[in-house]
Amino acid sequence: MQPHWTSLTVEGEVNHHHLRKNRGDGPGRNLPLHHRMARVLGIVNHHRHSVLVLGVVCMLVANSSVIVKLMNPTNSAVCIPVNTTVAYAHEYEDIRDFSGSEPDLSDFNISSLFDKTSPDDDDQYVTLAQDMGINLATSDLSEVQQRELLILIGKNRDVFATDLSELGETNLYHHNIDTGSAPPQRQRFYRTTPKIKDEIEKQVNDMLQNGIIEPSISEWQSPVVLVKKKDGSYRFAVDYRKLNSVTRPMHFPLPLLEDVFDAVGESEAQIFSVLDLFSGFWQVPMDPDSKHKAAFVTHHGVYQWKKLPFGLMNAPASFQLVMAEVLRGLNWKHALVYVDDILILSKNFQDHLDHLQDVFHRLRTANMRLKPSKCDFAAQKVTYLGHVITKDGFRLIPLKLRPFLNFLVLGMSLLYEVSLAFVIITVDSYTVLPKLLPH
Repeated sequence: MQPHWTSLTVEGEVNHHHLRKNRGDGPGRNLPLHHRMARVLGIVNHHRHSVLVLGVVCMLVANSSVIVKLMNPTNSAVCIPVNTTVAYAHEYEDIRDFSGSEPDLSDFNISSLFDKTSPDDDDQYVTLAQDMGINLATSDLSEVQQRELLILIGKNRDVFATDLSELGETNLYHHNIDTGSAPPQRQRFYRTTPKIKDEIEKQVNDMLQNGIIEPSISEWQSPVVLVKKKDGSYRFAVDYRKLNSVTRPMHFPLPLLEDVFDAVGESEAQIFSVLDLFSGFWQVPMDPDSKHKAAFVTHHGVYQWKKLPFGLMNAPASFQLVMAEVLRGLNWKHALVYVDDILILSKNFQDHLDHLQDVFHRLRTANMRLKPSKCDFAAQKVTYLGHVITKDGFRLIPLKLRPFLNFLVLGMSLLYEVSLAFVIITVDSYTVLPKLLPH
């Protein structure tokens, strides 16, 4: 954990299997013996975290350790998990010793060292974006615009996460569970098959390793359930019905969908991006004094959440509160947020780049991360909240509309049958009624 606006000198380990080779400026045989035995490395920033690694040239002697300086220029503390890659190392094989002589600098482009927009840097940013899986080949952008957008995304690599080890944790809010004077709600774990037990254990170990949960001795215990997804994998869930029954509700309203789509229509936007947070709820920490109430029990023991889980009564409201604060001043202007889905809308491409950067900056300040594989950038048609959005307006996705149409057809069929039965009954009644009436 590195505090905000600080620098730290730390010891890191170089992975020799991924060490890059660079040619130097001349033969190394004229170097002193102890310099020839040392391995010279150039360290450059990895752009994966808010923390910056100062670019340096250093010696690697006898082992895999190097000394690097980390800087955290953000307004919040940053946690970098163990075994995280923070920089690239380039090994220089041929080095010239200039001691005792004046070096010829005519072939050196010193200004390029300080040019933040040099082609080499831009290529690196493009590579960083593409390595995350960002693909704009099917977009409506020109090749020049695609490159501009990839450079922007690459420069903001630290606001994306490709796995749980890169997950952020906001410092804006802690989720509290208010149960008043209610006694602890305790249940046994549900009986399951050996296969499901193994899957629960696997997911629990994964969450433990990534700091999502921790062992617990809480008296509040809710059982785990696994929900099978369409792809055959399982979603980890907890049955919080008993806990929710004694939890006091939190009143922070979710936006009305009508208001969201009215704002889309009024914006007259021509270009859209949809951003999705990486396990968004897990980027909100639990309140230290009440997190034990959300503890869950498995056949292996009891655990409690360090991050906000799904299933808690007030979880959506808490997350909406966080995102409303993150995008305060941008929301309902050129950004719309519904829980963990962010829509960015602009009238032209250059404005869109500025709007994206505004949102990236807000997410960085809040220490929150996006999931690149679920983001759709700079398109004229996007899917948002079950609707297709274009410059001409929005419409419900056909797949989302099908259940409604099926219900409508069923309803019309039932109405037809009821009407027909009414007609038959009426006709029969009119044939019988005259016989019953007095003449």
